[in-house]
Amino acid sequence: MKILVLDGYNLIHRARWSPMGKVHPGDGMTFSFFRSLKAIVEQFNPDKAYLVLEGYPKLRHEAIPDYKGTRKKIEDESFHTQKDEIIRLCKESLPLTVIRHPDFECDDVIGFLTRQRHTADKCTIISTDTDFIQLLTNPNTRLYNPIKKKYTEAPPFNYVQWKALRGDSADNVVGFKGIGDKRAAKLLENRDLLFEFLDSQDNREKFAKNCFLISLHDYILNTKIDLLEEVDSSFNWSQCRKFFKDKGFGSMLNTTYSTIFKKVFSNLENK
Repeated sequence: MKILVLDGYNLIHRARWSPMGKVHPGDGMTFSFFRSLKAIVEQFNPDKAYLVLEGYPKLRHEAIPDYKGTRKKIEDESFHTQKDEIIRLCKESLPLTVIRHPDFECDDVIGFLTRQRHTADKCTIISTDTDFIQLLTNPNTRLYNPIKKKYTEAPPFNYVQWKALRGDSADNVVGFKGIGDKRAAKLLENRDLLFEFLDSQDNREKFAKNCFLISLHDYILNTKIDLLEEVDSSFNWSQCRKFFKDKGFGSMLNTTYSTIFKKVFSNLENK
């Protein structure tokens, strides 16, 4: 089977800043998201597609309470309204499996899908998030960057350990002083140098904690799948059409575009 795994919030944030969204002030993010979603499903032609949403990173916050503490909360009410509308239409009218776990991040759920549930299937992850590089050890899994429009290649070193050394400012994971991209790579290329660097207990403990924060927790989630929330829906063009009409998305309702839209999602539903 061909499995398409969509990093939901990553695509929503991408739509938020898309130039195409300016066509419909106030609803531009919604317009851009569904135009992009149709194009992605059409391009990859999967047998099954997941839209993966965020949960609360419970274990990571237990490890460091200020995990992701550097991120600013989005105060824009329009963003939250559009985000909720996007998720609602995906849940109610499109042939996607919308999935999340309340105690795990989207990344962990995607790890679970590709390494546990669909390990033998051809999985394509759609995201600009490089943390999914750690999933590329499975030859059946690919990571596609929808902005660069190309596949992300795995580096010749352990990605989790590399990031644990250099840190991740986006998630407030503090790396080691004086270690950037190049030095982290050199330490991993020479295990003797790495072991020497980790000789002190403080460095070993920090390195282990950083690896825990950066590694995907799909192996833990696999023991707690009873709380996994999954919503499957049938393709309902009449509801999609009404939604697009109410929003004034005329270009999505013209004969040519709507015919292709219906074909793309009808094909997905019938596989």
